[in-house]
Amino acid sequence: MDIKWVLLLVCNTLDTPSNHQRITSFKQIKTLNMRVVLSRRVLRFAVFVTLSFFFLLFFVSNTASISKSDGILGNFQLPDMSQYIFHAGEPQLGSANLTDPFGMSESTQNKLEALRAELNDKDSLINQRLRKEQEFRFLESQNIESFNALISNNLNDFDFNTNLQGLSDEDILKQSEIPAKQKEADKLKLEKAIAAQKSSIEKPGKDDLNKYLGVSYANVGKRPKACFLFVLHQHLKFQTVEQIVKSVTELEEKFNSKFRYPYVFIAETEFTPEEKQLITTEIKSKVDVQFGVIPKKLVDYPEWIDQNKAAAGRSKLYNTPFGSSESFKLMQRYLSGFLWQHDLLANFDWYWRIEPNISLYCDMQYDIFRWMQDTGSVYSFIYSEKTEQDAVSSIWKSTKRFWKEKPNYVVKNNLERFGWKNNGQDYNLCYFLSTLEVGNLNYWRSPTYKDYFDFIDHEGGIFYERWTDEVIRTLALTNHVDKTKIHFFQEIALSYDGKLNCPIDNFVWKDNNCNCDQGDDFTFSTNSCTVRYYDERKIKKPDGWNS
Repeated sequence: MDIKWVLLLVCNTLDTPSNHQRITSFKQIKTLNMRVVLSRRVLRFAVFVTLSFFFLLFFVSNTASISKSDGILGNFQLPDMSQYIFHAGEPQLGSANLTDPFGMSESTQNKLEALRAELNDKDSLINQRLRKEQEFRFLESQNIESFNALISNNLNDFDFNTNLQGLSDEDILKQSEIPAKQKEADKLKLEKAIAAQKSSIEKPGKDDLNKYLGVSYANVGKRPKACFLFVLHQHLKFQTVEQIVKSVTELEEKFNSKFRYPYVFIAETEFTPEEKQLITTEIKSKVDVQFGVIPKKLVDYPEWIDQNKAAAGRSKLYNTPFGSSESFKLMQRYLSGFLWQHDLLANFDWYWRIEPNISLYCDMQYDIFRWMQDTGSVYSFIYSEKTEQDAVSSIWKSTKRFWKEKPNYVVKNNLERFGWKNNGQDYNLCYFLSTLEVGNLNYWRSPTYKDYFDFIDHEGGIFYERWTDEVIRTLALTNHVDKTKIHFFQEIALSYDGKLNCPIDNFVWKDNNCNCDQGDDFTFSTNSCTVRYYDERKIKKPDGWNS
């Protein structure tokens, strides 16, 4: 190309008058039939139009793809479940019209009609899958990171690579069989767990406790059978209806509005209709609420107790809290051994024990029951402390005798040192408070715990001294259960009767919108035993721990 052409294009692009005059004065260019004049403004406009066009194409393309597959959780794309639902006038599954039987065999028509019925059933497996997808999307919208660890347990409920749009009827029928197969697999899994539980009772042997508890974990990855449990009796510090309502209101606001678990209230005396109305009105989640009474026949002396000796024991413990109270000790026996058999708890595997007049200071952003179930946990506590020495002076000796008689009940990786002192020769008085504990009901129903309770019950220390349900159950747990299955809920911000549990992890405190004073956390107090739990679990303690 002639250099003059190049000069012409460059100079006219720059659009400088002086350059333009100088270049057009060349004789060689004057003879040209066409003059190329390009303005910088025209060039800018052309670039702008071009970029706008490509941006518009990109936006439209991405909008279309998002509309097909919105909702992403972690690295997994949620399936589009909308085509599982039938709408009036829209028989749209697959490529064929479901109202048009032509081209289908009779058996295929019957299968598709059955599928239609299942899709119209709100409780069908397919629609359960849809609700679970909606739950996932809700969790994602709330930016709930602490629940992500549990998501992998749900992946088997979905085929994440399947989109029903465009599939043939035959392929759709195959996909519709997936929930049915999963349902059958779940049924077989539960039947196997029930058989193992029955075998552990009829033919005791190695690993009996784990076999018995298997039914609690056969439901892993799905919603647990769980409830909030209020046990109300005359010896509670807080027991008015207003104080019960306060606890219910706190639970609903911070937890149950998201997870919707039922309530069970068991009391010494029947609730009046007015009391029931006041309580249920505050349960905004509109879940099932049951009210029951503690059977009077179970709050009585067993035949082997020497009541004269029991009276002498009450006199001796006159200055010990509840040491001289006969009704308190009768209630402790019920709470230790018989509460778990109450008819209202028969359909549940898990419970969260709640006391009246609690306060919650953080949003609870994950399902505590689900976490307990899916991690194979047995028991979780929020508070631990020490009891009075004279109230339990002989319980350690009795418990050690039971372990000697039933060594197969003591697991190797236990938490027994939580209650030790003097290298296991004595009891250090530490116990888990039943206030706000979360536990597996099947542990308290197991032959392992029943045998221990029966032994302790016959020792008479509940009446001759003041062995409480909390001490009895703590000593059982710390020897019968693997220490990795006993959990401390440090992240639950809660106060009760002057004790505060407040997350000491700054990230947890901030992420859960907490408004409690970390410096007042009861875990740091002198009377708390939780430091021993940290030591036995080899959990790193925070700086400034008062050990």
